[in-house]
Amino acid sequence: MAVEGILCVDDFLNPRYPQLTYAVCTLLEKHRAELQMFLCGFNKAFLVRPNALFRHLRFVKEDLGTELTLLGMKEITIYKTDYPSVLNCFGIGSSWGDFLYYGLDEDPTQVLI
Repeated sequence: MAVEGILCVDDFLNPRYPQLTYAVCTLLEKHRAELQMFLCGFNKAFLVRPNALFRHLRFVKEDLGTELTLLGMKEITIYKTDYPSVLNCFGIGSSWGDFLYYGLDEDPTQVLI
């Protein structure tokens, strides 16, 4: 994988293939210094090297919602419901009310990276 590359894993969180989700989570736990997940949803996981993590997180936070909306995807929400120190990763899925971005449960307007 290139230094700035993105690895996309298909069928992540697909109930038909729980073994794949388990394998990816095990890999990420054992190789945290080499790979980090920055986005998951719609049965995909997106992994990058740690030195590229913040750049991709910033893109998701600042641009991805607008870009997807312009492409006609209007029934989505991008989630970041935890603190960066726990798991610095976004999730994307079906829309949650009127939220394009949904942050911390205690304050959904707070999207922390």
